[in-house]
Amino acid sequence: MNIYKAKKEKLRILYVGTAQVVVHNLSKSPDLFDFSYAENVFLAIDWLNESAETTRKLDAIVCESYLPGLRGLDLYKYTKKSSHFRKTPFILITHNQANGMREKALENKVDDLYVTPFKAKNLHTRISFLKRYKELAVNGVQPVPITPAFKMKLSKRLFDILFSILVLIALTPILALVALLIKLESKGPVYYISKRVGTGYRIFDFYKFRSMRQNADIELNDLEHLNIYHKDAAEENCEKCEQLGSPCSSVLYIRGEKICENLYLAKRESKINATFMKLDNDPRVTRIGRFIRKSSIDELPQFINVLKGDMSIVGNRPLPLYEAELLTSDQWSERFLSPAGITGLWQINYHNKDMDLKDRKELDNYYARNNSFLGDMMIILKTIPAMFQKKNL
Repeated sequence: MNIYKAKKEKLRILYVGTAQVVVHNLSKSPDLFDFSYAENVFLAIDWLNESAETTRKLDAIVCESYLPGLRGLDLYKYTKKSSHFRKTPFILITHNQANGMREKALENKVDDLYVTPFKAKNLHTRISFLKRYKELAVNGVQPVPITPAFKMKLSKRLFDILFSILVLIALTPILALVALLIKLESKGPVYYISKRVGTGYRIFDFYKFRSMRQNADIELNDLEHLNIYHKDAAEENCEKCEQLGSPCSSVLYIRGEKICENLYLAKRESKINATFMKLDNDPRVTRIGRFIRKSSIDELPQFINVLKGDMSIVGNRPLPLYEAELLTSDQWSERFLSPAGITGLWQINYHNKDMDLKDRKELDNYYARNNSFLGDMMIILKTIPAMFQKKNL
Protein backbone atom coordinates (compact mmCIF):
# COMPACT_ATOMS: atom_id res chain seq x y z
CA MET A 1 0.00 0.00 0.00
CA ASN A 2 1.28 3.48 -0.78
CA ILE A 3 1.85 5.50 2.39
CA TYR A 4 1.37 8.76 0.48
CA LYS A 5 -1.68 10.21 -1.18
CA ALA A 6 -1.26 12.30 -4.30
CA LYS A 7 -2.09 15.97 -4.07
CA LYS A 8 -0.64 17.57 -7.16
CA GLU A 9 -0.88 21.00 -8.67
CA LYS A 10 -2.18 21.13 -12.24
CA LEU A 11 0.58 22.36 -14.54
CA ARG A 12 0.13 24.46 -17.66
CA ILE A 13 2.40 23.35 -20.49
CA LEU A 14 2.93 24.04 -24.17
CA TYR A 15 3.40 20.91 -26.27
CA VAL A 16 5.10 21.44 -29.62
CA GLY A 17 4.59 18.58 -32.08
CA THR A 18 1.98 16.24 -33.49
CA ALA A 19 2.79 12.84 -31.94
CA GLN A 20 -0.50 11.23 -31.00
CA VAL A 21 1.14 9.12 -28.30
CA VAL A 22 2.18 12.30 -26.47
CA VAL A 23 -1.12 14.12 -27.03
CA HIS A 24 -3.00 11.07 -25.77
CA ASN A 25 -0.71 10.77 -22.73
CA LEU A 26 -1.29 14.40 -21.75
CA SER A 27 -5.01 14.33 -22.56
CA LYS A 28 -5.73 11.33 -20.34
CA SER A 29 -4.28 13.17 -17.33
CA PRO A 30 -6.53 16.25 -17.06
CA ASP A 31 -5.90 16.44 -13.32
CA LEU A 32 -2.16 16.88 -13.98
CA PHE A 33 -1.91 19.03 -17.10
CA ASP A 34 -3.67 21.92 -18.75
CA PHE A 35 -1.91 21.99 -22.11
CA SER A 36 -1.89 23.93 -25.34
CA TYR A 37 -0.11 22.70 -28.43
CA ALA A 38 1.50 23.99 -31.57
CA GLU A 39 2.27 21.79 -34.58
CA ASN A 40 5.71 23.26 -35.29
CA VAL A 41 8.33 25.65 -33.93
CA PHE A 42 7.09 28.65 -35.95
CA LEU A 43 3.58 28.34 -34.51
CA ALA A 44 5.09 27.84 -31.03
CA ILE A 45 7.10 31.07 -31.29
CA ASP A 46 4.00 32.89 -32.47
CA TRP A 47 2.02 31.50 -29.52
CA LEU A 48 4.74 32.41 -27.03
CA ASN A 49 4.87 35.98 -28.32
CA GLU A 50 1.11 36.35 -28.51
CA SER A 51 0.41 37.21 -24.88
CA ALA A 52 2.77 38.03 -22.05
CA GLU A 53 0.03 37.13 -19.58
CA THR A 54 -0.33 33.65 -21.09
CA THR A 55 3.36 32.84 -21.11
CA ARG A 56 3.84 34.20 -17.61
CA LYS A 57 1.62 31.38 -16.35
CA LEU A 58 3.41 28.71 -18.40
CA ASP A 59 4.97 25.95 -16.27
CA ALA A 60 6.94 24.14 -18.99
CA ILE A 61 7.57 23.71 -22.71
CA VAL A 62 7.49 20.11 -23.97
CA CYS A 63 8.77 19.85 -27.52
CA GLU A 64 9.43 17.11 -30.07
CA SER A 65 13.13 16.90 -30.92
CA TYR A 66 12.55 16.34 -34.66
CA LEU A 67 10.08 18.63 -36.42
CA PRO A 68 9.78 19.88 -40.01
CA GLY A 69 11.67 23.14 -40.52
CA LEU A 70 13.08 24.37 -37.21
CA ARG A 71 13.65 21.58 -34.66
CA GLY A 72 13.26 21.24 -30.93
CA LEU A 73 16.79 22.46 -30.15
CA ASP A 74 16.17 25.54 -32.26
CA LEU A 75 13.13 26.42 -30.17
CA TYR A 76 15.12 25.78 -26.99
CA LYS A 77 17.87 28.18 -28.13
CA TYR A 78 15.25 30.76 -29.02
CA THR A 79 13.59 30.60 -25.59
CA LYS A 80 16.91 30.81 -23.73
CA LYS A 81 17.70 34.14 -25.41
CA SER A 82 14.81 35.67 -23.48
CA SER A 83 15.14 36.29 -19.75
CA HIS A 84 11.39 35.71 -19.59
CA PHE A 85 11.88 31.96 -20.16
CA ARG A 86 15.00 31.35 -18.05
CA LYS A 87 12.89 29.79 -15.30
CA THR A 88 10.64 27.80 -17.66
CA PRO A 89 11.62 24.11 -17.83
CA PHE A 90 12.20 22.92 -21.40
CA ILE A 91 11.81 19.20 -22.09
CA LEU A 92 12.57 17.46 -25.38
CA ILE A 93 10.66 14.38 -26.54
CA THR A 94 12.18 11.69 -28.75
CA HIS A 95 10.81 8.36 -29.95
CA ASN A 96 14.15 6.63 -30.40
CA GLN A 97 16.68 6.64 -27.56
CA ALA A 98 19.44 5.52 -29.93
CA ASN A 99 19.31 8.57 -32.20
CA GLY A 100 21.96 10.56 -30.31
CA MET A 101 19.48 13.18 -29.12
CA ARG A 102 20.32 12.66 -25.45
CA GLU A 103 23.93 13.63 -26.10
CA LYS A 104 22.84 16.72 -28.02
CA ALA A 105 20.43 17.65 -25.24
CA LEU A 106 23.20 17.36 -22.65
CA GLU A 107 25.59 19.41 -24.78
CA ASN A 108 23.05 22.21 -25.07
CA LYS A 109 22.04 21.99 -21.39
CA VAL A 110 18.40 21.20 -22.13
CA ASP A 111 16.54 20.61 -18.86
CA ASP A 112 15.49 17.07 -19.73
CA LEU A 113 14.72 14.56 -22.47
CA TYR A 114 12.03 11.87 -22.36
CA VAL A 115 11.77 8.83 -24.62
CA THR A 116 8.27 7.65 -25.49
CA PRO A 117 6.40 5.97 -23.99
CA PHE A 118 6.64 7.74 -20.64
CA LYS A 119 4.37 8.10 -17.62
CA ALA A 120 2.49 11.38 -17.34
CA LYS A 121 2.79 11.40 -13.53
CA ASN A 122 6.58 11.13 -13.77
CA LEU A 123 6.68 14.03 -16.23
CA HIS A 124 4.54 16.07 -13.84
CA THR A 125 6.78 15.30 -10.89
CA ARG A 126 9.87 16.13 -12.92
CA ILE A 127 8.53 19.48 -14.14
CA SER A 128 7.52 20.42 -10.58
CA PHE A 129 11.06 19.76 -9.38
CA LEU A 130 12.68 21.62 -12.29
CA LYS A 131 10.52 24.69 -11.61
CA ARG A 132 11.75 24.86 -8.01
CA TYR A 133 15.34 24.03 -8.96
CA LYS A 134 15.49 26.73 -11.65
CA GLU A 135 13.93 29.27 -9.31
CA LEU A 136 16.72 28.52 -6.84
CA ALA A 137 19.45 28.57 -9.50
CA VAL A 138 18.30 31.76 -11.23
CA ASN A 139 17.55 33.86 -8.16
CA GLY A 140 20.10 32.39 -5.76
CA VAL A 141 17.51 32.51 -2.98
CA GLN A 142 15.65 30.04 -0.82
CA PRO A 143 12.67 28.55 -2.66
CA VAL A 144 9.22 29.49 -1.46
CA PRO A 145 8.01 26.90 1.06
CA ILE A 146 5.99 24.33 -0.81
CA THR A 147 3.35 21.85 0.20
CA PRO A 148 4.75 18.33 -0.14
CA ALA A 149 3.43 16.50 -3.18
CA PHE A 150 2.38 13.64 -0.92
CA LYS A 151 0.94 13.39 2.57
CA MET A 152 2.55 10.93 4.98
CA LYS A 153 0.45 8.34 6.75
CA LEU A 154 -0.38 9.55 10.28
CA SER A 155 0.94 6.45 12.10
CA LYS A 156 4.32 6.73 10.39
CA ARG A 157 4.55 10.45 11.11
CA LEU A 158 3.70 9.99 14.81
CA PHE A 159 6.32 7.25 15.14
CA ASP A 160 8.91 9.51 13.47
CA ILE A 161 8.22 12.36 15.89
CA LEU A 162 8.28 10.19 19.03
CA PHE A 163 11.38 8.25 17.97
CA SER A 164 13.29 11.42 17.03
CA ILE A 165 12.49 13.19 20.30
CA LEU A 166 13.64 10.19 22.34
CA VAL A 167 16.89 9.86 20.35
CA LEU A 168 17.75 13.57 20.61
CA ILE A 169 17.06 13.67 24.37
CA ALA A 170 19.03 10.48 25.06
CA LEU A 171 22.02 11.56 23.00
CA THR A 172 22.19 15.22 24.08
CA PRO A 173 25.55 14.74 25.93
CA ILE A 174 27.11 13.09 22.85
CA LEU A 175 25.77 15.78 20.54
CA ALA A 176 27.21 18.53 22.73
CA LEU A 177 30.62 16.81 22.95
CA VAL A 178 30.83 16.25 19.18
CA ALA A 179 29.90 19.88 18.53
CA LEU A 180 32.69 21.03 20.86
CA LEU A 181 35.30 18.75 19.22
CA ILE A 182 34.35 19.95 15.74
CA LYS A 183 34.79 23.56 16.84
CA LEU A 184 38.14 22.86 18.48
CA GLU A 185 39.65 21.04 15.50
CA SER A 186 38.80 23.34 12.58
CA LYS A 187 37.23 26.66 11.70
CA GLY A 188 33.69 26.73 10.45
CA PRO A 189 30.15 25.90 11.57
CA VAL A 190 29.28 22.81 13.59
CA TYR A 191 26.61 21.76 11.12
CA TYR A 192 26.92 21.18 7.39
CA ILE A 193 23.73 22.29 5.64
CA SER A 194 23.08 21.40 2.02
CA LYS A 195 20.12 21.33 -0.35
CA ARG A 196 18.63 17.87 -0.82
CA VAL A 197 15.75 16.52 -2.86
CA GLY A 198 13.31 14.22 -1.10
CA THR A 199 9.76 13.03 -1.51
CA GLY A 200 8.10 14.22 -4.70
CA TYR A 201 11.28 16.13 -5.66
CA ARG A 202 10.75 18.46 -2.67
CA ILE A 203 13.86 20.56 -1.90
CA PHE A 204 14.85 21.11 1.73
CA ASP A 205 17.81 22.00 3.99
CA PHE A 206 19.62 18.81 5.02
CA TYR A 207 21.57 18.74 8.33
CA LYS A 208 24.71 16.81 9.24
CA PHE A 209 27.60 17.37 11.63
CA ARG A 210 30.43 18.94 9.64
CA SER A 211 33.04 16.24 9.02
CA MET A 212 35.19 18.09 6.47
CA ARG A 213 37.28 21.18 6.50
CA GLN A 214 35.51 24.39 5.57
CA ASN A 215 34.82 25.10 1.86
CA ALA A 216 35.37 21.42 0.97
CA ASP A 217 32.70 21.59 -1.76
CA ILE A 218 34.90 23.64 -4.09
CA GLU A 219 37.50 20.84 -4.11
CA LEU A 220 35.07 18.19 -5.32
CA ASN A 221 35.82 18.43 -9.04
CA ASP A 222 39.51 17.71 -8.41
CA LEU A 223 38.71 14.47 -6.57
CA GLU A 224 36.49 12.64 -9.07
CA HIS A 225 39.11 9.88 -9.41
CA LEU A 226 38.29 8.83 -5.81
CA ASN A 227 34.56 8.41 -6.51
CA ILE A 228 33.58 4.84 -5.56
CA TYR A 229 30.72 5.00 -8.10
CA HIS A 230 33.05 6.02 -10.89
CA LYS A 231 33.46 3.05 -13.15
CA ASP A 232 36.35 2.78 -15.56
CA ALA A 233 35.41 4.65 -18.72
CA ALA A 234 33.97 2.45 -21.41
CA GLU A 235 36.43 1.44 -24.10
CA GLU A 236 36.53 3.55 -27.24
CA ASN A 237 36.31 0.41 -29.38
CA CYS A 238 34.14 -2.67 -28.86
CA GLU A 239 36.24 -5.78 -28.19
CA LYS A 240 33.44 -8.10 -29.36
CA CYS A 241 33.19 -6.32 -32.69
CA GLU A 242 36.95 -6.62 -33.17
CA GLN A 243 36.89 -10.33 -32.31
CA LEU A 244 33.98 -11.08 -34.64
CA GLY A 245 35.20 -8.83 -37.42
CA SER A 246 31.67 -7.48 -37.73
CA PRO A 247 29.20 -5.54 -35.54
CA CYS A 248 28.17 -7.53 -32.45
CA SER A 249 24.87 -5.64 -32.22
CA SER A 250 22.79 -3.09 -34.11
CA VAL A 251 24.82 -0.25 -35.64
CA LEU A 252 23.90 3.25 -34.50
CA TYR A 253 24.97 6.57 -35.98
CA ILE A 254 25.89 9.03 -33.24
CA ARG A 255 27.13 12.45 -34.34
CA GLY A 256 27.93 11.06 -37.76
CA GLU A 257 30.02 8.16 -36.39
CA LYS A 258 29.12 4.47 -36.37
CA ILE A 259 28.96 2.69 -33.02
CA CYS A 260 27.51 -0.68 -32.03
CA GLU A 261 24.55 -0.57 -29.67
CA ASN A 262 26.37 -2.56 -26.93
CA LEU A 263 29.23 -0.05 -26.78
CA TYR A 264 26.80 2.87 -26.85
CA LEU A 265 24.87 1.45 -23.87
CA ALA A 266 28.13 0.77 -21.98
CA LYS A 267 29.24 4.38 -22.44
CA ARG A 268 25.87 5.68 -21.34
CA GLU A 269 25.91 3.49 -18.21
CA SER A 270 29.41 4.76 -17.39
CA LYS A 271 28.19 8.34 -17.62
CA ILE A 272 25.20 7.62 -15.35
CA ASN A 273 27.39 5.85 -12.78
CA ALA A 274 29.56 8.96 -12.50
CA THR A 275 26.51 10.97 -11.43
CA PHE A 276 26.80 9.77 -7.81
CA MET A 277 29.67 11.08 -5.71
CA LYS A 278 31.01 9.25 -2.67
CA LEU A 279 34.77 9.44 -2.21
CA ASP A 280 37.03 6.67 -1.00
CA ASN A 281 39.53 7.96 1.62
CA ASP A 282 38.34 11.53 1.13
CA PRO A 283 41.31 13.83 1.97
CA ARG A 284 38.94 16.65 2.96
CA VAL A 285 37.70 14.77 6.03
CA THR A 286 38.99 15.93 9.43
CA ARG A 287 40.17 13.63 12.23
CA ILE A 288 36.98 14.00 14.26
CA GLY A 289 35.14 13.77 10.93
CA ARG A 290 36.53 10.29 10.26
CA PHE A 291 35.34 9.11 13.67
CA ILE A 292 31.82 10.53 13.43
CA ARG A 293 31.47 9.16 9.90
CA LYS A 294 32.62 5.68 10.84
CA SER A 295 30.22 5.63 13.78
CA SER A 296 27.45 7.42 11.80
CA ILE A 297 27.28 10.13 14.48
CA ASP A 298 27.47 12.74 11.70
CA GLU A 299 23.96 11.64 10.66
CA LEU A 300 22.31 12.42 14.03
CA PRO A 301 21.27 16.02 13.19
CA GLN A 302 18.96 14.54 10.55
CA PHE A 303 16.56 13.74 13.38
CA ILE A 304 15.91 17.51 13.29
CA ASN A 305 14.90 17.07 9.64
CA VAL A 306 12.53 14.33 10.74
CA LEU A 307 10.92 16.58 13.37
CA LYS A 308 10.50 19.30 10.75
CA GLY A 309 8.75 16.85 8.41
CA ASP A 310 11.43 16.92 5.71
CA MET A 311 12.32 13.25 6.23
CA SER A 312 11.20 10.05 7.87
CA ILE A 313 13.26 7.62 9.95
CA VAL A 314 13.09 5.02 7.16
CA GLY A 315 12.97 5.79 3.45
CA ASN A 316 15.14 6.44 0.42
CA ARG A 317 18.09 8.74 0.93
CA PRO A 318 17.44 12.34 -0.19
CA LEU A 319 19.76 13.28 -3.06
CA PRO A 320 21.93 16.36 -3.61
CA LEU A 321 20.56 18.70 -6.25
CA TYR A 322 23.15 17.74 -8.86
CA GLU A 323 22.20 14.05 -8.57
CA ALA A 324 18.44 14.65 -8.61
CA GLU A 325 18.80 16.98 -11.59
CA LEU A 326 20.54 14.27 -13.65
CA LEU A 327 18.46 11.23 -12.65
CA THR A 328 15.62 11.73 -15.08
CA SER A 329 14.41 8.35 -16.31
CA ASP A 330 11.09 6.77 -15.35
CA GLN A 331 13.11 4.05 -13.60
CA TRP A 332 14.63 6.58 -11.22
CA SER A 333 11.52 8.75 -10.82
CA GLU A 334 9.76 6.00 -8.88
CA ARG A 335 12.20 6.22 -5.96
CA PHE A 336 11.03 9.81 -5.27
CA LEU A 337 7.51 8.55 -4.55
CA SER A 338 8.62 7.20 -1.17
CA PRO A 339 9.58 9.22 1.92
CA ALA A 340 13.12 10.52 2.23
CA GLY A 341 14.76 8.66 5.12
CA ILE A 342 17.74 8.56 7.47
CA THR A 343 18.10 4.86 6.84
CA GLY A 344 16.69 2.39 4.33
CA LEU A 345 17.25 -0.76 2.33
CA TRP A 346 20.36 0.63 0.66
CA GLN A 347 22.02 1.45 3.98
CA ILE A 348 21.54 -2.00 5.51
CA ASN A 349 22.80 -3.68 2.32
CA TYR A 350 25.77 -1.37 1.83
CA HIS A 351 28.24 -3.90 3.29
CA ASN A 352 27.76 -5.90 0.09
CA LYS A 353 30.78 -4.76 -1.92
CA ASP A 354 29.27 -6.06 -5.17
CA MET A 355 26.30 -3.69 -4.96
CA ASP A 356 26.39 -1.23 -7.87
CA LEU A 357 24.20 1.60 -9.13
CA LYS A 358 21.67 -0.81 -10.62
CA ASP A 359 21.30 -2.56 -7.25
CA ARG A 360 20.77 0.78 -5.53
CA LYS A 361 18.05 1.72 -8.01
CA GLU A 362 16.28 -1.60 -7.52
CA LEU A 363 16.39 -1.27 -3.71
CA ASP A 364 15.05 2.29 -3.80
CA ASN A 365 12.22 1.37 -6.15
CA TYR A 366 11.41 -1.78 -4.16
CA TYR A 367 10.98 0.28 -1.00
CA ALA A 368 8.80 2.81 -2.83
CA ARG A 369 6.45 -0.02 -3.87
CA ASN A 370 6.54 -2.26 -0.80
CA ASN A 371 7.12 -0.17 2.33
CA SER A 372 5.22 -1.04 5.51
CA PHE A 373 5.42 -0.30 9.23
CA LEU A 374 6.70 -3.80 10.03
CA GLY A 375 9.25 -3.53 7.25
CA ASP A 376 10.42 -0.18 8.66
CA MET A 377 10.95 -1.76 12.08
CA MET A 378 13.08 -4.51 10.55
CA ILE A 379 15.19 -1.94 8.70
CA ILE A 380 15.73 0.07 11.90
CA LEU A 381 16.90 -3.06 13.75
CA LYS A 382 19.27 -4.02 10.94
CA THR A 383 20.64 -0.46 10.75
CA ILE A 384 22.36 -0.74 14.14
CA PRO A 385 24.95 -3.37 13.10
CA ALA A 386 25.20 -1.79 9.61
CA MET A 387 26.29 1.50 11.23
CA PHE A 388 29.56 -0.10 12.26
CA GLN A 389 30.47 -1.47 8.87
CA LYS A 390 33.76 -0.09 7.59
CA LYS A 391 32.00 1.66 4.69
CA ASN A 392 28.88 3.09 6.18
CA LEU A 393 26.70 5.93 4.96
